[in-house]
Amino acid sequence: MKKLYFFLVAIAVAMICPCLASAQQTQSQVSDSIQAIYNKAKAGDADAQNTVGVWYYEGRHKLPVNYQEATKWWSRSAKQGNALATGNLGICYAEGNGVAQNYEKATSLLNKSLKTGKNKALFDKCVKLADDNKQFYCLYVAKCYVDGIGTPKDLNRAIAYYEKAANLGSTDAMRDVALLYMNTNRPAKAFPWFEKGMDSDIVCLFYYGKMLMEGNGVKKDEQKGFNALLSAAKKNYPMAMYWVGAAYYDGNGVVRSAEQGAEWMIKAANAGVGQAQYRLGMAYVYGLGVDIDFDLASRWFAVCSTKGGFGADFQKAVNPGGELFHTSYHTYLKGLKYYYEKDYNNAIDAFKSIKKDNAKVYKMEGKAMEGYILLNPAYAKHNTKNGLKLLQEAAELNNSLAQYLLGMIYDGGAEGIQNVVEKNVPLAISYLEKAAAKHYGPAACYLGDMYFEGRGVQQSYSTAVDYYMSVKAMLTPGAQKRLAECYENGLGGLPVDKAEAQSILNERIGGLRDILKYVPLN
Repeated sequence: MKKLYFFLVAIAVAMICPCLASAQQTQSQVSDSIQAIYNKAKAGDADAQNTVGVWYYEGRHKLPVNYQEATKWWSRSAKQGNALATGNLGICYAEGNGVAQNYEKATSLLNKSLKTGKNKALFDKCVKLADDNKQFYCLYVAKCYVDGIGTPKDLNRAIAYYEKAANLGSTDAMRDVALLYMNTNRPAKAFPWFEKGMDSDIVCLFYYGKMLMEGNGVKKDEQKGFNALLSAAKKNYPMAMYWVGAAYYDGNGVVRSAEQGAEWMIKAANAGVGQAQYRLGMAYVYGLGVDIDFDLASRWFAVCSTKGGFGADFQKAVNPGGELFHTSYHTYLKGLKYYYEKDYNNAIDAFKSIKKDNAKVYKMEGKAMEGYILLNPAYAKHNTKNGLKLLQEAAELNNSLAQYLLGMIYDGGAEGIQNVVEKNVPLAISYLEKAAAKHYGPAACYLGDMYFEGRGVQQSYSTAVDYYMSVKAMLTPGAQKRLAECYENGLGGLPVDKAEAQSILNERIGGLRDILKYVPLN
């Protein structure tokens, strides 16, 4: 029967084998000593509980081997913080002895024991098991050498054990050793492992394609690299989506297509890739594969500046010498800044002045905000008729902001605008759906809220979830709470996932005000 020999400190050895403590002890004295240890274990002594666990695990003192009893005693001892019992229990989970095999639990327990510094023999035991070609221990020892758990950090030894596990068939090891080679500037050594793992690991597939696209560590082959990246993108790997979008935009490994590039950038941006969010912001400014849409551009810039670390890039772009300085978009941002400062006269002037730069852009962008201001009773020169007319004209040119505003207005009123038209829910939904189809966050969230509540539509959690997920990177505060509730309770076809629910609630969604601080008014 398979037996694991545990390395215990001297006092524990004396406890396990009282007969070694004194050659003069009688059998009766040995039995009394064993009984005393057992009684201490029953009374809650952690060291004694660990010792009794060893007896059952190894079948000592005429006890039958009983892994279940061993793990029971070790669990009791480990709960009291005994490092030896914690490590012993970790090995049980790794081996599946007395408990269901669980490598995640095993790793957690082994780490906990080693980090106490009170079970140095445990690491040596794991090394021995790794040297005996046990795949889990090869992986575990490698990670210990990477993180310095129970041993000093040693990346070369980590690589050796990762490669050992990889040669034993571990795809995780193929990925991890390749990443370690990449992180130590050895791409030529990384590439073969990515290639070996690409059929069963999406990270390997992504890096395999990316390295071929770049010619990094391997002869450059853009078409082959693109095909690999496309496969990873179709499996919803966010960074692959970004690279595929960039390839379509730039014509690398595939026929150039701004429309396809934008399609993949939207998917990557919504999956949280900051580079995609920033590039998509630029795409909406210039109309690269999408309609020019300054409001959507601003929302993507706000998201990536808040969460993706692109605030400095945006600031540089909109300030003197920057790519966006003194463009129609910069003028639009100045108008928006004036609007939030309630300086409506200067805001109107800024939006109107876009005509001088580009009359077509004004019709699509300036009109929408000018119309919104005219509808606001707080504006001294507000004019409901002209405001609605400007919004409708912009909406006909497929402006998402105008469509969204009209949707809210016909549903009962946007913020600061009440009762300017007769309520018309079907017309409201029509406008909102047009904006949501372009992944306009506020419109999709508004529709999601309507379906979540059953307000003006037949209640449907699944439809609400579909709308929320389509713009997950730019949820409104209300949509955040409702989507989190769906994960919390398993609504709308989502699994119960309390961790994801909390993650959504903790997410800081960037707003337009977050980027206006970077915009100079001169």
